[in-house]
Amino acid sequence: GPRHLGGQHSGKAAGHRQVGRRAAAGSGERQGRTRGICFAGSPRLPSRNVGGACVRCRAEPDGQQQQYASHPIFGPVREMDGVESTMSSLSHGARVGGAAVLVAGALSLGYVTGGKASAEVRPVARLASVAVLGGAAALAVSKLQEKTHQAAGIELHNTFASFDDPTAVDPGYVATIAAKYGIADPQEKMRLEMKRLYDAFLSSVIPSSDTPLRGDEAVRIRKFKSALGIDDAAAAECHMDLGTRFSRQRLESGSREGGLQELRAFQKLVFISEQVFGEKKAKFLLPWKRVFNLTDAQLNLAKRDNARGLYSSRLEGFTEDSLDEQVLTDLRSLQVQLGLSDQVAAECMQSVLRQLAEAKLDEAT
Repeated sequence: GPRHLGGQHSGKAAGHRQVGRRAAAGSGERQGRTRGICFAGSPRLPSRNVGGACVRCRAEPDGQQQQYASHPIFGPVREMDGVESTMSSLSHGARVGGAAVLVAGALSLGYVTGGKASAEVRPVARLASVAVLGGAAALAVSKLQEKTHQAAGIELHNTFASFDDPTAVDPGYVATIAAKYGIADPQEKMRLEMKRLYDAFLSSVIPSSDTPLRGDEAVRIRKFKSALGIDDAAAAECHMDLGTRFSRQRLESGSREGGLQELRAFQKLVFISEQVFGEKKAKFLLPWKRVFNLTDAQLNLAKRDNARGLYSSRLEGFTEDSLDEQVLTDLRSLQVQLGLSDQVAAECMQSVLRQLAEAKLDEAT
């Protein structure tokens, strides 16, 4: 009697203690997961410095990674939902096979369901059931395919967001991601994410307000464009979209100075865009005149002023010792690269030589 009951109570207490320990362990794991602490089964990945911020990633059981700092250009690493994560974990063959099984199963179920009708309407019922369930299965496969493409876009974003220097991404990464998700034409299925990444990088490279050009903007944009694998047409759309934002911000600016800053940024965009695509491609890829109601004179002014600024910055520190064949050859190559006319280049050189002559006269007196 009492001894038997006491044994039951003792067993229950032990069970409660066991449950309590499991609950505490689960609570500690959740707290550790929240704080970014790695437990057994979650291997710690190396730290990566992104834009001066230390980023720590932890491998999740479902293959996703959690990032605790944002990339200065692309923002934080994006997470997949349950369906996207499942699609990401499957091979392309498994996804195709699963879709075929889903459709075949729906057709079989429709045939069996229709067969339960009376003999008079059984053929019609079978056709109707097959059509309904087959259509539902096809819709489900279409949704899964859409989720697969979204997962590919997220992985593409996370790949570039994990690099300190996005221009250093190997172009093969994009092809690998496309092959993983069974995408034959990344330009079509991953176009939206490609444009998002390119737009973000382009916006970060174009200097704002009075910040002078460094001279390497076009080179960096071309390197990123090549790494991303985006085509000229999609990239040009991003250039035009950025120009639209500059134009809108100029109109919304409440001051004259603010409007001038946006105008200068727009002029830099026009100049750099031609450097990226080349003069011939830029003429039909970038319809500045038609979209923004500009004249040839306004476009030429934007190009000339920015080219003059870069050419003049190269001449800073120019001395009479710099007057050798190699230096003059390099200056000529820069002039051609910038699309600067001989007249403007001569004016810049005359200004520098005049300053050198005046300095010599001052020393003589």
